[in-house]
Amino acid sequence: MGTEGPPPPAASRGRQGCLLVPARTKTTIALLYDEESENAYDIRLKLTKEVLTIQKQDVVCVGGSHQGRNMKMANKCCSPSDQVVHMGWVNEKLQGADSSQTFRPKFLALKGPSFYVFSTPPVSTFDWVRAERTYHLCEVLFKVHKFWLTEDCWLQANLYLGLQDFDFEDQRPYCFSIVAGHGKSHVFNVELGSELAMWEKSFQRATFMEVQRTGSRTYMCSWQGEMLCFTVDFALGFTCFESKTKNVLWRFKFSQLKGSSDDGKTRVKLLFQNLDTKQIETKELEFQDLRAVLHCIHSFIAAKVASVDPGFMDSQSLARKYMYSS
Repeated sequence: MGTEGPPPPAASRGRQGCLLVPARTKTTIALLYDEESENAYDIRLKLTKEVLTIQKQDVVCVGGSHQGRNMKMANKCCSPSDQVVHMGWVNEKLQGADSSQTFRPKFLALKGPSFYVFSTPPVSTFDWVRAERTYHLCEVLFKVHKFWLTEDCWLQANLYLGLQDFDFEDQRPYCFSIVAGHGKSHVFNVELGSELAMWEKSFQRATFMEVQRTGSRTYMCSWQGEMLCFTVDFALGFTCFESKTKNVLWRFKFSQLKGSSDDGKTRVKLLFQNLDTKQIETKELEFQDLRAVLHCIHSFIAAKVASVDPGFMDSQSLARKYMYSS
């Protein structure tokens, strides 16, 4: 990597920052790490003769006890639509784990339109594209599962009705899960009730912000062999139109949706009330990733309600209700 030259000067022992960089390079990307604040910076080192130039590339975030400070630093270099809402360490239940219920540490982040799962915290801006898992916020569901009550009993709680319940045998309190499309899911655990409440609140906030930013999402679907497009729009509600001609087949407001049912695979029936006749109209559609579409519908409806009812988020918070109500 470049021609060899004299090694860059080492940081003195009394300095708070230390450079993590190979010893003999001419130009390279390195990290400047502040041991006191536990913050890290992407920098470019350029060695010309005996002059070492240090140029800040970006501000990044690392794990540590200063999460709030790290988030503020990371957000300084992010656009308004790509801000970090919340991040931190949790424990993830291993998929297919036996009765020992093995958990492993994971670092989660809510940033911009996405929910990230890392094995280690993102140290540079490049790490964000190398996450273990990345999900679109509008297409995942946050579920609070269990609370430890003072009467030494378990309360199984579903954050949203009408969705499949989970039956866990583990005895860890403060568990939540992220349910994504194509049957993917993650089960996480935190140590404190306040952490659970913070993740719940942050997830709601990040999702609602993303819904308002994007405005709408469109999915390809089909019915009786005809290819269609189905749009969920924050302002207009639901619209179905032909994929080729763009001819609108039907449109309903969110308030007209009175119920739904699905086969758990690809097909869903949406029940709308006609404003003129007051009759229920059934619209049946088929999607490749039905679960993602249902989660998107829920996200948009919840965000719509929250936009007109400031107390909606608090009323839906099971974690805060049970953690702070006694």
